[in-house]
Amino acid sequence: MGFGEKMRTEPTGFMSEHTAEYALVRDLSCALRPHFQRVIPIFYWVTREGSWIAGQSMAHLRVRILGAYARRPKIYRANEGSVLVKVNGELFVAARTASALGIPILIGVPLVSGLADFSVDCACCWFRLTPEFGEQEDYTFGLLVGNGTPTTMLCPQLRGPLRPLDTVDLLVSHSRAMRWDEAAAAMRTIRSSSPVPMHFGGGYRPFFVAVSDA
Repeated sequence: MGFGEKMRTEPTGFMSEHTAEYALVRDLSCALRPHFQRVIPIFYWVTREGSWIAGQSMAHLRVRILGAYARRPKIYRANEGSVLVKVNGELFVAARTASALGIPILIGVPLVSGLADFSVDCACCWFRLTPEFGEQEDYTFGLLVGNGTPTTMLCPQLRGPLRPLDTVDLLVSHSRAMRWDEAAAAMRTIRSSSPVPMHFGGGYRPFFVAVSDA
């Protein structure tokens, strides 16, 4: 153990969800871009993306929406060969809400085990949160950094790791084409589905990708 190192009994994160999003948004957009004419990443705010002026430029489009929650890799020590990923129970609740609105939900995690290895084009790993199989408590699973292979059994509500074409198929087969005003209302509902009010410092905020063939 080197100078300044501490042996941890619980895994800890070395980046925020927002930092992870820098790589995840790029990775997901790159997977979708060859298959759709428009791929628009969105961090939804009612007074911005949900505003009348934003809707003006989107009014002629029918879009499909994919939602995603960034997960940060957790480790015991830096630069190990695997990471741990925690999926909070409220994300499974959000996935059920989103599914009823025609929006599939993913979780994504950058495949790095130290901040020095992170970049906007680092490898990422994706899983679908399925709305089936009832309630699910907070759940933690392991991933190999090299190839994203799970090192622990996945709970029934998780599907993956997803290939890029799996993500495209998920959008086509499990999402609903909708007008922008419908999409904006759905994103607003999903963002507010957390049982912990955001103004109390809790809750997890997804980002979205809107795709269109027009």
